Formats: sequence, C-alpha cells, structure tokens
Amino acid sequence: MSAPALRTFTPRVFVLVTLAAAIALGALVAVPQWLSKQTRLEVLRAHVAQLAQLAAAVVDGDAHRELLDPGRYTPALYDRVVEPLARFHAASPGIIHAYTLVERAGRPYFVVDTAASRALATRRAPSYLEEFRLVDEERDVRWLERIAHGETWVAPGFRQHEYGHLLAAYTPIYDSEGRYSGFVGVDYDVQAYLAQEAEFRVLFTGTLSAAMMVAILIGWLAARRPVHPQQGASTASH
Repeated sequence: MSAPALRTFTPRVFVLVTLAAAIALGALVAVPQWLSKQTRLEVLRAHVAQLAQLAAAVVDGDAHRELLDPGRYTPALYDRVVEPLARFHAASPGIIHAYTLVERAGRPYFVVDTAASRALATRRAPSYLEEFRLVDEERDVRWLERIAHGETWVAPGFRQHEYGHLLAAYTPIYDSEGRYSGFVGVDYDVQAYLAQEAEFRVLFTGTLSAAMMVAILIGWLAARRPVHPQQGASTASH
C-alpha cells in the first residue's frame, strides 16, 4: 500500500494563480454590473427626455410665441400658457419643476414657470423673462444650439437643487406654422434612482468580495503541490 502524498505550499504559484483568478472573476462580476448600470442610466435619461417632449406637446405654441414679446404680456395670456403645463406637471409623478424658456443673445430666460401656477400648491411669483442659469452648460456649450435645431437635450449629469438631486431635459416648442418658439424644461427627481443604485452598489460589493475569496481559494489549491515520500527521500539524498 503506497504512502499518502504530502503537499508543499508554493507562494509564487499562489500569488500568480490568485491574481489571474481575481482578474478573471472580477471581470465576470464587474463588466455585467457596469453594463447594467449604463443601461439603467440610459433608460432614465430616455424617460426624462420623453417627459420633456410630452410637456412641450401640451404648450400652446402660438400663445407661447406671443408671450415672448414683453409688450404683449398679460396675466391672462400667461395663465393660458402655464395652466396646461401645470396640469401636466401635477399629473406626472417625479417631475419637480416644469417651465418654458427663450434664448436671448445666447442666454436662456424664463417665460412661464409651473411653480407660479394656481394649479400647484407651491406657488411663487412668476419668473417671467428672468435669466436662467444652468451649471451643466459648461459641459456642452452648444446646448442651446442643439435645442434650436430640434434636438431634445438631456443634461449630461445630475445636479443638486433645493428639492434634492435632479436630471433636466429640454425640448423645443413650435407654433402652428412650425416656427421655433422657445423650449420646455423639465426637472426630474432622481432620488429613487439614486437609492436603487446604492442598493446595487452594496450587491456589487458583496458579489465582488465573494469572487475575491473564490480567487484566493483557487490560488491556495493550486499552490499546494503534491510530493510523494519517495520523491522527498530522493531529494533529501541529493
């Protein structure tokens, strides 16, 4: 009956195999998670873009174009433009703020703002033709040009506001003759999205930790080289 094989531990093999296994298992965990994260973000951005397009569809383009002229401003005309947008805002969960804007000399200015509407509880004074400032414009200086050419522009990142974190999207308004007549902005609450992403990060961390433990186990098993007693005696005799 042959004697049981002994095993020796080879540190170099342990390090190399563990490193290779960690890279392979880490990629198997990280790549699908990253792709899934990007998909969730793109779904969110597409949803906010669609909300902006729907908001633009409820705005009376002719009345809005008329409102762009300060000389034609009346409270009744303002209400005619803002009320449908305010009703859309109230009926759309997740929208923090909806408003329309106009470009003047390369700068955007408010036209109507749902926060000033009687349809919402959070009323404030109209911000008619007040300048609008967007922190993300530094990351895409052509954003106004893109909107003027018919593009729905979604801000490249989230921004923090008094209401929390939000994602903004903007899309053009046209009158009945197809003339560009300003644009709609929608600020969407992303707190639920961020909370979900935090849960996914916890899951990812746990999965990655488990993968690293498996990599260490693989390295340890690979580093335990069997040595038979005869081989050990032969080595000792030399």
